[in-house]
Order: sequence, then C-alpha cells, then structure tokens
Amino acid sequence: MPDQRVEPFRPRRRWPVVAAVAVAVVCASLLTTAAVVAGRVQSDVERGEASPESAVTVWVLQLSAGERIGLSRVLADERHDELRDQWQEYRTAMESTGRPPSKVETVGRLVVDERGEDRALVVAQVRGVWWDGPNAMAGTAHPWRWETRRDDGGWRVWSAELPPWCGTHVRAELCPGATAAVASNRQCHRCRRKIIGHRSGTTEPENRCKTSRDGEGRRPAQGPDLSGSR
Repeated sequence: MPDQRVEPFRPRRRWPVVAAVAVAVVCASLLTTAAVVAGRVQSDVERGEASPESAVTVWVLQLSAGERIGLSRVLADERHDELRDQWQEYRTAMESTGRPPSKVETVGRLVVDERGEDRALVVAQVRGVWWDGPNAMAGTAHPWRWETRRDDGGWRVWSAELPPWCGTHVRAELCPGATAAVASNRQCHRCRRKIIGHRSGTTEPENRCKTSRDGEGRRPAQGPDLSGSR
C-alpha cells in the first residue's frame, strides 16, 4: 500500500482581518471625534457674549489684532456681512498710513445704556497705541459707540458708530490721498486772508477759493504725529 502522509495542521492566518478591523475602529473613532469638535466649534460660532460690554470688547480686540477669526460670533446674524465689511474697512484705514497702531485699547470703563431687555448702547473711549522699542506713544481717546442686541445665543453687535481713523486718531495728512486736500485747504485759508486784506483800493485780482461751506476756514483734525521713526 502506498504511504498515506498526513499534512500537519496549519492555522489560518487571521492577522489581515484583525488589522483591517482595527483600522476601521480607529477611523470610526477619529470621525466621531471630528464630528464632536466640529459641533463644538459651530456652537461657539453661534454663541454670543454674556453681556453687551463683553461683545464690544471682543469686537475691539479683534480690530486691534487685525484678526477676523472669532469676530463673527459677536456680529448680529441679520447684519453680519455689513458689519464685517465695516470692520474690515476700518482696519484697512488703520493700515493705510503705513504704520498701524500696535494696539487699539479702551480707556476707562465702558458705559452701558440699557434700552430694554434685549438692547443696549455701549460707549467706550478708544485710542491707538504705538510702540517704538521700549517707548510707547498713546493717541488721544475718542468716543466710539455700538448698539448691541441679545438673541438666543447671547449679546452681539448690531451697529457701530466710529469716528474716521484719518483726521481723528491720526493726522489727516498721513493718510493716502489726504496730502493734496490738506494743502489745498491751507492754500485757500491763506487766500481768504489775502482777499480780506486787499479788498479796498487794490488792483490785485481777487482769487476765489473753492471750499465747502461747512469746512471753510477750518483746520484739519489733528492726531498723533506719526511721521517720525517707525
């Protein structure tokens, strides 16, 4: 009879299946974690602030840093895009001088005037601060106003009433396009004085200056002189 050889028992290799299962479990865990984090981030975005002054403080801090991340949660949903564009335009004006402030800060306490359960007006004295090495130069504080409203998520900014950065917080001639206008205004100021002095018995032609009625004879607003060293 021919020899009958019995093959030894060899267990099946299951490690590829085990590895695949492990990878699937890890991926599922990561997806679950990502979903939870995304939900929390979305919740934070939708959440406002606990008080009107807190919403305004976040608005000012984001403007000072030039950072839009974190701004949306303190802007009213109904006017979100308009308020964001206003914020960006003001930040652009701050940078237009070539030397934006190192920071924007409020001086003293914020004044809150409650206009009902869900509305409040916030007024703050705001100024720019410029650092030059160990030295710091602070501009003059001017009042800024915000209307805030409360919804289900908390307090948010509804509107902002801000003074022009150029001509209020910094000298107007430091802003692009302002030099020619300022020079023209000064020339017209001298022109008017010359006209008054030569009105009687003079043969000098009387040059007329084109100025707006409300701006006639006024000097431009003065802010910190930032034309020195950076």
